[in-house]
Parts: sequence; C-alpha cells; structure tokens
Amino acid sequence: MTNYGERVALVTGGLRGIGRSIAERLLAEGMQVYLVDIESDETAADLMQGIEGQATYLKLNVIEETEWQSVIGAIKSATGRLDCLVNNAGVDCVGPVEELTYESWRRIMSVNVDGVFLGIKTSAPLLAETGQTTPAGSSIINISSVMGKVGYIDTSA
Repeated sequence: MTNYGERVALVTGGLRGIGRSIAERLLAEGMQVYLVDIESDETAADLMQGIEGQATYLKLNVIEETEWQSVIGAIKSATGRLDCLVNNAGVDCVGPVEELTYESWRRIMSVNVDGVFLGIKTSAPLLAETGQTTPAGSSIINISSVMGKVGYIDTSA
C-alpha cells in the first residue's frame, strides 16, 4: 500500500456502509479522514468505535450550505488542506412511484443531487489550493447508485 502521509480526505455518509468502507481504506493508506454524517454526536461516537487511524467525526447535513461552510472551515483551520472529497451520502425510497410523495421526492433530490453540488461548490477552493501544492493534485469522487443505470421493480429513485 502507498503511504499518503499528510493527505486529508472528507467522506460524506462516512459512518455506515460504503462510506465507512471507503473511510477505513483511506485510513489504512495513512490519510487523515473526516467522516461526516447527519448522526448525533452520541450515535456517531458509537459508530466510530473500531475505526483506527486519524479519523474525526463532524456532523453535516449535506443539504445545508452553511453546515458545509462550517465543516470545510473546520478542516482548513485544523489541517490547512483537503486532498480528497468523497460525496457518498445518499438516500432512496423503495416503493411504486405513484405512492411516493412530493416531499419524499424533494428529499431524495436534495440529498443525492443538491448535497453533491454543495459539497463540490464549498470544498472546491480548498481542494484547488491543496492541488496546486502537491504533485498528486486533489480529487473529487462522486458515488452514485446502480439505480442510476438500471431500473428495478418498486423503486422510485
């Protein structure tokens, strides 16, 4: 494995599932990782147990621009850099589309689309600044569901 030394990553939806697996791999590679999620501090503390390495939890609702600004500001203050943004947070709704409420649809689009936009918009200046100072540059990784390519019965989005 490559040692990434002082590199810093932010993983949305980082406490569970794919996000947690990505965070654990980045930590194993030696990166400092900020796991951001919507969980309370108490729940996050429970979910952070067993994670090894330089891992920090920050609460973030990805659909709130001011929360993104606070998180990116905290990372910049603490490390002065951001090498990698992993937009992993996402939600879905199982059931026929005719049973999906408009409010549920807006929530899905807010998290899965607007949250990604806000993450890129807010972190881009720090990613660009970091990318100019390291030969490897910086990265944005946007995770999506297979549902974007393949339709399944009783799935709405």
